Amino acid sequence: MKHTLLLVFFLFGLQNSNAQWSKITSPYAGNLWTIKFFDAQNGYIGGNTAILKTTDGGVTWTSKSISNFLINSFSFPSATVGYYGCNNNIVAKTTDAGITWTNQNPNASPYAILSVSFPTATTGYAVGDAGTIRKTTDGGSTWAPQTSGLTTGIEEVHFFDVNTGICIGDGGKIKRTTNGGANWVTIASGTTQNLYDLFFLDANTGFIAGGTGTILKTTNGGQSWAALSSGFTSWLYAICFKDALTGYAGGANGKIFKTIDGGLTWTPEVSGVSSANSINDIIYFNNRFIAVGDQGVIITDVATLGTAENIKEDASVIVYPNPVSDSFSIELHNNKNLALNIHIIDINGAIVKSKVLSDNERTVNVKDLSNAVYIIEMKAEQFSARKKIIIKK
Repeated sequence: MKHTLLLVFFLFGLQNSNAQWSKITSPYAGNLWTIKFFDAQNGYIGGNTAILKTTDGGVTWTSKSISNFLINSFSFPSATVGYYGCNNNIVAKTTDAGITWTNQNPNASPYAILSVSFPTATTGYAVGDAGTIRKTTDGGSTWAPQTSGLTTGIEEVHFFDVNTGICIGDGGKIKRTTNGGANWVTIASGTTQNLYDLFFLDANTGFIAGGTGTILKTTNGGQSWAALSSGFTSWLYAICFKDALTGYAGGANGKIFKTIDGGLTWTPEVSGVSSANSINDIIYFNNRFIAVGDQGVIITDVATLGTAENIKEDASVIVYPNPVSDSFSIELHNNKNLALNIHIIDINGAIVKSKVLSDNERTVNVKDLSNAVYIIEMKAEQFSARKKIIIKK
């Protein structure tokens, strides 16, 4: 038995020595464009002709056909109310946390809706092709056009509140409003590259990703932007940060780049995505990043584990019993009152089970997992640990 386990550990190390991202099984083979979560367990991915839904924090996904609508953007202003924007002049609304969706038509024209932002359940904005900006104050029942001053596409919009918002688009265009869109003021970007994704860490710090490696940063809520030297020329369609220092940018040819110094320097990571496919959106959720892309790609960041037999055992954490058949318990010596995010990772580096444990819950059921060697990844605020475990029934 010992020799068998050593072989498993060796294979685990070979498959994960360079892996930074692992694939999550996708039920849909079409392109995926956007991902958002309602709460710790429930989230959605928008695709070419489908919505994907998870009820277990993103470990597994199911697909629902939506005819020929291409979903570009989600916005969830509350636990039950949400909206998405589509290519064919559609904004759809849910009032039951995504169980059902009702189509709305904000434009009299056929222009695509590329992004939506709802700072409240009733007030929201939709942007898209040909400089389109539309506003609703009644939950989408009616929409009023706004003057953007643009004739090119607006790719992304973000509102901090009902009055203050920013949109970005083709040709390096950035517009900002402080009066609910009555006036949109041009903000200098310093580039003519198309700008695709807009992410704000807080009310002041934000980032933009665009063509040929373009990354811009603001520290004053978007009133001014400075270019960051990415060091590469890949087209970037997605950018996301978990804190002021650590973030990812992704885009064409399956490329993903990481920064740990607030965007000053970037290094490429092994995404596992074919060079024929693009990364279209990245989010940070439940202490991990999730990215989606072409041909049903769903991946999550998993830090390099090394060989399973060489994983550093944290003495402050005990996982028992081990081997386990039905369920295991976690005992924390020095952090007894922490809520934990648990990921169970198989020998291929894929997350096969996730669970959020409350500060008084410490048991994880593994009856649904097959006999094998796994890694348990435990994360909480200012705490992380990994343990090997053997499931043997």
